[in-house]
Amino acid sequence: MGKRDTGTKHHCVWHHAWIGDISPGGCREVKIGRWIYCSKHEMPCRNGCVEGQHLKNQTGCMSCAANLMAKSRRERAVAEKGKAAALREVDAAFWKPGRERRKLRV
Repeated sequence: MGKRDTGTKHHCVWHHAWIGDISPGGCREVKIGRWIYCSKHEMPCRNGCVEGQHLKNQTGCMSCAANLMAKSRRERAVAEKGKAAALREVDAAFWKPGRERRKLRV
């Protein structure tokens, strides 16, 4: 038994909730190719993703948010690695002094 066209059209998920200062209801459906979204509450991704849409009060779609989180995670890891290397360098200088810091025995 195959699927039939039931005549049901796209319904905006946000028809009953406030999105920032945008009131619920009054949704306007927009069709661009196979893309269907509510132009009152949603917009195409402002970061240029090919198939991304997000709420108007957000800065990007979920793939953009995931990319930003991964980038910040990588930056934090590099910073922590640099701090650890500096700490190891200070410890090594203290515990293994060079020839100039050692007292000469006569």
